[in-house]
Amino acid sequence: MSFDLYLYKRKESEITQQNITDYLNDNLPFNISEYSHQWYYSNEKTGVYFIIEKIEEEDLEDFPIFEDFISLNFTLYINYLRPSYFGLEIFPLIDKLMIDLDIYIFNPQEDSEINTPYQFDKNHLQNQWVEQNNQFSLVNYMDCDLQYFPLEESNYAWKYMYQREHLQESLTEDVFVCGIFFIKNKLNNIIYTFTIWPEHLPIIIPPVDYVMIVKKYRKLFKKVEESGLVPYNSVIDKFKDYFKPFESEIPDLMIISLIDSDKISKQFNQIKLWKTVEEFGIMISKDSFVNVKPD
Repeated sequence: MSFDLYLYKRKESEITQQNITDYLNDNLPFNISEYSHQWYYSNEKTGVYFIIEKIEEEDLEDFPIFEDFISLNFTLYINYLRPSYFGLEIFPLIDKLMIDLDIYIFNPQEDSEINTPYQFDKNHLQNQWVEQNNQFSLVNYMDCDLQYFPLEESNYAWKYMYQREHLQESLTEDVFVCGIFFIKNKLNNIIYTFTIWPEHLPIIIPPVDYVMIVKKYRKLFKKVEESGLVPYNSVIDKFKDYFKPFESEIPDLMIISLIDSDKISKQFNQIKLWKTVEEFGIMISKDSFVNVKPD
């Protein structure tokens, strides 16, 4: 079940299939495909993926014929039943491909009067995919055992994870930029977010539901290692004299500097842990929930 797009050019255009192949090889990031005719965009940081394929001539029966256009034999597949942020990451890449190579896109999902290859306005395809993705998610919610996670929190987590590596590389101080993980509670089946804070390291932390505290210390000549979840607000409150707002394009980040992290080792190791991750729930992948649910 996917949103499929077909690439065309005007008859007078000089663009070739090799131009597209070269462009994708040079410009499409996170390509994990091992095939020369396929590009599998898979961003492990955000969980977002989609496929571009070059179709062989004998398999082109699905490509409609148009008087003023020539098929370029390329198809794009974007899955439904996914978080809305798939659209935020994927369609700017498609829009850029369309503009950079002067490509026209035939969109069989289009329910308007546009029934030929077209150069769509920015965000048109993205908005259409989001709307149809929501519709398919609602219709298939029970049959596919879909899980709900709020849109605003979902988009925030995506934006943070999408920019996390850049944020880490931009720092001049040795500070750990922690990730965001999703976990489904065993008792109520609600999805929550958590991050990991290891050994009172200097850290930048996003707003999440829980923080997994990882302690390593010595006690009676023995090395103690333990970890468990603590509510985010409790962690921020306990170290309120040390956490400071971190100015960033991503809002609501907090930071503990290297100097301050050395001061809190005793307090950190005294934090009362609540539940282990395994006791609380089951970790889920970043593509295993949707942002709508039936009333």
